[in-house]
Amino acid sequence: MPPRTATAIIWLIAIAWAATAPPTVVAVTLIGAHIFGIYLQFIICILSIFKTFGFYLFLIYVLF
Repeated sequence: MPPRTATAIIWLIAIAWAATAPPTVVAVTLIGAHIFGIYLQFIICILSIFKTFGFYLFLIYVLF
């Protein structure tokens, strides 16, 4: 399945869920998803800057 199709399906599910869920739950989830999205972009950015095997090993060593 192409990434765009998958994204579209996820969006459709999200919209359908947002239409049925209570507004407060939707708001909290959207804020959480937004913060997580920024965090994820930050990680991807760092990993793309340091595309060396040694850096990944260092990261694994630091995290675990």
